[in-house]
Amino acid sequence: MARDLSDALRAQLGKRTTADPYAWLLEVRVPTSPATRYRLCDQKSPVEFGEDSSGSALVYYPAGFEVQEIEERSDGSLPDIRVTVGNASIELRQNLEDYQGFVDQPAVLRLVNLALVGSTADQVAWQGVVGEPEISTEGVAFAVSSINLSSRTFPGRRHVSRTCKHPKFGEGACPYPVDDSGAAYSSCPRSLEACQDRGADMVSLGYADLLPLRFGGELGIGRRRY
Repeated sequence: MARDLSDALRAQLGKRTTADPYAWLLEVRVPTSPATRYRLCDQKSPVEFGEDSSGSALVYYPAGFEVQEIEERSDGSLPDIRVTVGNASIELRQNLEDYQGFVDQPAVLRLVNLALVGSTADQVAWQGVVGEPEISTEGVAFAVSSINLSSRTFPGRRHVSRTCKHPKFGEGACPYPVDDSGAAYSSCPRSLEACQDRGADMVSLGYADLLPLRFGGELGIGRRRY
């Protein structure tokens, strides 16, 4: 899948050698209360890239992670990206255990050149959700992909078509970022139309297009007539 590059980033890629290396930046949402985000980089010192809603720089901290492979898909959808964090902290490991391995949490992987970190336009970014992690003594490995079908649930209860059954808005299987200061919604009436509106708001905030893909109703069920 081809990626669009800014003119500045394309110029850096065209150089035979450069004093400014490229860096991988990883951002993962953690469903704490309120939600937080891990921002990691593969460099030996922190990297500032982008700003939060108050104008403060976002800092990505060294974590010794590497991108092992990027598997493109023939249908043009988001690729699967394999990431390994080599020196995962005790806090990270504990949060992985406490929050179901961050499965289905929004994640963004960015490739930037350190000469261009002052401009968020000069990046190549992949947005998706975290897949099932593999935790070992060597580190934590997981995939970032468009959707993780292995974690979908099929509850043994009444099936409904146009009403979402996710227990809590913005938590668990519902990916809407209620903790984001720019989020337009703090509740949901659980209808398909409301899910579409919240999906459009997610995209406007820069998140992956996950709603109404993750809508909790079963739209294949027709209306029952008596």
